Amino acid sequence: MSADKTLAEAQSIVWDAFAPGPVVRRRVHAAMGLVLAQDVLTDIAFPPYDRVAMDGYAVKATDTIGATADSPVVLTVVGASVAGAPFDGQVQPGTAAKVMTGSVLPPGADAVVKVEDTGGYSNESASIHSTVVAGQHIAATGEDLAAGSIVVPAGTHLGVQHVHALLSAGADHVQVYAPPSVTVFATGDELVSPASVPGPGQIRESNSGAAAAWLASLGIDAVVQPAVVDDPIVMRSAFERALRDFDVVILSGGVSMGEKDHVKPVLRELGVDLVFESLQLRPGHPTTFGVHDRGWVFALPGNPVAVVATLVAVFAPGIRRRMGHLTAMPAARYVELGFDARRRGSRPQLLPVSLESAPRPGLSRAFDTRHHGSGDFVSLARAQGFAWLDGAEATFPAGTVVRFYPVADS
Repeated sequence: MSADKTLAEAQSIVWDAFAPGPVVRRRVHAAMGLVLAQDVLTDIAFPPYDRVAMDGYAVKATDTIGATADSPVVLTVVGASVAGAPFDGQVQPGTAAKVMTGSVLPPGADAVVKVEDTGGYSNESASIHSTVVAGQHIAATGEDLAAGSIVVPAGTHLGVQHVHALLSAGADHVQVYAPPSVTVFATGDELVSPASVPGPGQIRESNSGAAAAWLASLGIDAVVQPAVVDDPIVMRSAFERALRDFDVVILSGGVSMGEKDHVKPVLRELGVDLVFESLQLRPGHPTTFGVHDRGWVFALPGNPVAVVATLVAVFAPGIRRRMGHLTAMPAARYVELGFDARRRGSRPQLLPVSLESAPRPGLSRAFDTRHHGSGDFVSLARAQGFAWLDGAEATFPAGTVVRFYPVADS
């Protein structure tokens, strides 16, 4: 067996093993969570016209000089501009047009007096109570973006904040990288469904659902398979179908050195090349990554903390690259420990932590979740992510700044 890989080595190996998936055309609202495969240009300027930014009167700014509530300027109202129905006349010196927010600025006007600074709306005369300057309360044509400009660039992980811009730019459909097909298994004789009441020596199976939930947050709809017993014949049949039908197969359990840990031998029999089989990592030491001629295999330990930790820190690079992301990991985040942490054993550790408000700008403080080991799903439920405890020292005093791996990709 090859030597344990470091976390950085494993991340690099997994990233290099993947490539962006095929490009598909999707409706914008159905592309949430996917990565844009090509730049989207706007066919019109933003705004597409000189847009009124406040309810009030469109005027020539010079007509308002010296206007106050005690000494108002009175202008003749010549019409109105509302959203969808622009004023078709001209604002001349001494005149004004009623306008509503979002409407087209009437020709001849160069400023807007908000209605609060007037005597109120009238169809005959406008009593102006304040001085405005040219351009006031107007969004000029193209001030946000010129026609033909990139409104959302390739490589963008599409979120709800991009939908308005894409649709406004005329992009009802977009080209995105197709998510991989993924299936998830848990293995173990002790596993029962979450709806069952565990008997002696049994536990509810939660790993596959947790892995599927993590994948869903990345825009991937994974297929969760029934748990597989610790029998090489049963495993071979189940794994063979999965390797044939899915791009990525995620397994949990059965990857250690026990007599009933059959996952790795079965994968080898099925032609999977196990690129690495162990990591310098706690939890997750026996984590395994395999490739074959049709896809990839992530074989994770069976403990729940190890499953989540290895997905977000070890295997995220491969999924991100397959989804079209430009970097192996999101920008590095760091936190300040709010407690004295001690690494268990000699291997670097991913320790579940909760976050509280920043002790100084840009830095959150991490706190202990009363973690009792890699089987402690209760401490995991209290966590927002993992503090990375690495280096020569075994102790990390409160105030130490360490890298942080969030559970949710961002």
